Amino acid sequence: PCRTSALTGHQWMLELQHGNATRIYENFRMDRDVFYQLCNLLETNNELQSGKKVGVQQEVAIFLFIVGQHANNRNAQQRFQLSGETISKYFHSDLKACVKMSVDWVKPWQRNGVHPYIKNSRKYYPHFKVTTNTLSLSLKNIFYDIFCM
Repeated sequence: PCRTSALTGHQWMLELQHGNATRIYENFRMDRDVFYQLCNLLETNNELQSGKKVGVQQEVAIFLFIVGQHANNRNAQQRFQLSGETISKYFHSDLKACVKMSVDWVKPWQRNGVHPYIKNSRKYYPHFKVTTNTLSLSLKNIFYDIFCM
């Protein structure tokens, strides 16, 4: 076997949870309390469920490690001592859960039109003639194409 580190993903998670709070921030780019709140939110909304070998916290940790550290699948395999297929499965599962959650949490900023500097500029305004409805429909179509096909 290739992944033979003495520190498994579960053991590393325990070390982070019981160690200095700065380490969670450095690895996942969020405070310890926020990490736990995110895990609870994703679990209570039935977006994620604990598996036989990997719990929700470790699953979220895999996702945040990859996103927060700009890591690739192989880096996550080494850190969590899991196969590439398993890492990919949990990463995509969390990504889908976050996209579903974003519908409730990410809202467009309410503005009264385009900023005057841009609107009065011949150079910039032609590129910003997009209404909020058009933008929102475009984003929904993109997410649908990615996750529902």
